[in-house]
Amino acid sequence: FSYALRLMFLMTLPASFGLMVLSEPICRLIFEGGQAGTFDTQQTAGALFFYAFGLCGYSAVKIATDGFYAFSDTRTPVKVSLCTVALNILLNYLFIYRLGFDHRLLALSTSCTITLNFLALLFLLRWKVGGLGLSGIWLLLIKIVAASAVMGWVCWWTNTRIERLLGVAGLIARLIGVFVPISLGVAVLVGACRLLKIRELNQLLEAIARRR
Repeated sequence: FSYALRLMFLMTLPASFGLMVLSEPICRLIFEGGQAGTFDTQQTAGALFFYAFGLCGYSAVKIATDGFYAFSDTRTPVKVSLCTVALNILLNYLFIYRLGFDHRLLALSTSCTITLNFLALLFLLRWKVGGLGLSGIWLLLIKIVAASAVMGWVCWWTNTRIERLLGVAGLIARLIGVFVPISLGVAVLVGACRLLKIRELNQLLEAIARRR
């Protein structure tokens, strides 16, 4: 369980930072290709930015749920899920119909509730088992966030320089504006993880190599 969570955090936290930083260039490339920009792309990018907050929680829920399944407990995950869905509906109602926010807050509400779902499952599973072998995981999270922040800044800086040089019009410019920052960001992330001595990186690379 601990091994799965650690590898999941290593994959999803950097991905969340990358999606937030490059949300608009990615949506522009996918939905516009080489065509002129539209307002819909900006709206979609805004939703993607806030959905990225929940990527880690969404992935962790699957791991936590499997922990209950290992004890033949299928009811607890369903109960927690129903409670968080009800909370999500309530927050959506408040954000849209009472406070007048736009669709981005719907995405943020979903991200928050799915993260809360994971935290509730984690707490209940730890109470059920008596310990999950998660000692030191907070230090790992700090290291991954630090490495991801550096990676995110490099992606943002690279993308802004490319857009100033090539602009955002045309398919070639948009491809360069997305894939060059991503490639450079991955390289920086690997270097930062090695500098911070995140051993889970080697475990992840070994797991990928075994699948090949």
